[in-house]
Amino acid sequence: MATTRKAFLVLAALALAGLALADGAGAAPATDPAAMKRAVGPAVCRLSVENAWGVPAAVVSGFLLGDGRFIVSDLGAVAQPATTRVTVQFQDGKTAAATQFGMADPGLGLVALRVEADPSEEGKADAAATARKGLPLAPELPSLEGGVAVVAVGWQWGDQLTAVVGRLGKGPLIREMAARVRAELPAGVDSFVRMDGARLELASGSPLLDASGTVVAVTLDVMIRDTIASLAIPASSLRTMLLATQPQLKPLSDLPKPIWPERVLRLPGAPPAATEVTRLAAENEKALRCPTCDGTGRVDVFSRFGMGRMGARSRNTICPTCHGEKYAMQRPLLPGISDMVLAATRIAWAPTTDERTRASTRAAVLDSVKSLGGVGDYFVNRLADLTMDDLGRSALPRGVVLPCRVRQHVDGPDGPYAILLPLGSETPVAVRVADLTTLGGKGPLADHKDPADQAWIFLAGAVLSRFDSGNDKGFYILPVEWAPIAAPKRVEETPRVRRVVRPGN
Repeated sequence: MATTRKAFLVLAALALAGLALADGAGAAPATDPAAMKRAVGPAVCRLSVENAWGVPAAVVSGFLLGDGRFIVSDLGAVAQPATTRVTVQFQDGKTAAATQFGMADPGLGLVALRVEADPSEEGKADAAATARKGLPLAPELPSLEGGVAVVAVGWQWGDQLTAVVGRLGKGPLIREMAARVRAELPAGVDSFVRMDGARLELASGSPLLDASGTVVAVTLDVMIRDTIASLAIPASSLRTMLLATQPQLKPLSDLPKPIWPERVLRLPGAPPAATEVTRLAAENEKALRCPTCDGTGRVDVFSRFGMGRMGARSRNTICPTCHGEKYAMQRPLLPGISDMVLAATRIAWAPTTDERTRASTRAAVLDSVKSLGGVGDYFVNRLADLTMDDLGRSALPRGVVLPCRVRQHVDGPDGPYAILLPLGSETPVAVRVADLTTLGGKGPLADHKDPADQAWIFLAGAVLSRFDSGNDKGFYILPVEWAPIAAPKRVEETPRVRRVVRPGN
């Protein structure tokens, strides 16, 4: 009884707090996006949707509501299979968490997540731990005649807090949209609205604000025949639903399925032009060519050491730097490889990428993977050692190319995973089997089959996070392409670096 009453009071405060302006969200000219960003930016957040292993499944925008105890966001992005936690990041770098929701409405396509204290603020009240106020909801939708000036503030491409100005106008009727996406006709809202003149790319869940800093609508990206329609739900509809919500807090595992189809963002950051991958691949190929032998694999010993003048007969021998493999891996070359693979992964997994561009990008990466995998054992060993050492030092996400052995297959929170061991390392990496075999349903270049246990593959992708399965701790990779390889030899003559990376350190 006490728990139910507490939940009711929390939700009542959630709804009623939205009637007053939040501190720090005072009036700002709606035509000045920079001013609005400064005013409301502290309340707008980026959400990383995670499973029980800590593996991220989606990145989306959201905003604190009222007194800062709840975050409003896109239900379709949050309700991923096996979601157990949402990590919240604010503009100032501080974080919070959410493991419960107080309202989730499939018809609105929105969810209200309960904000919890950051672990570093243990012992403090939730509201005090976040130390920030939320935004109020408009009780009524303003007249749309002539277009109302609004500012959208959100994490564009899940990567950068951005504000853009536009005008609020009429959107499609709910019944029309439900018919187009073949969804059940929802209750609680009659029509969408939309912002014309500008938009935030892949920032669903962002608030649209009037000049006073009041939320008049919440953005919602809806997939229609492989095209993303950027729409918005009136804040008045959300406010009505919050006031009518039953007094109950539930775990994220109980989230209902959304009505509106959505293709989520899995890797933060806007994709570059496809030509960028080709350019970076060409630069890497040139940089990896052994500088000692200029990519020939052999050197003239006497000429190299200035002995040609002695009249002795020159001797052509295997290059001591690349061991005759023509390519040499050095630490300064890692950023170039990382940039290429990260760019390709962003293109391949961006919801807005057309299939032709996606296929050509993956083809370019696959060619690079096969080329690097065929250089030789010295090169492959050095690449693996330096890459794993770099992961223990660098910020994520990070692009990698790794020779790996499939240690085993295991059941993960959201389906089967392959647990791989990079060459020469005891730190595992995890990859969803579905991402290896279908490349996320985006169309593989070939008939990718699940690699068997003990098989070796050359894997290219983005390291998004660490994972902890309870039995293993390592890194999670979102793949862009991979190829089977013969088992490489462990070459002990390769310059040694730290071979075991402990993800918790």
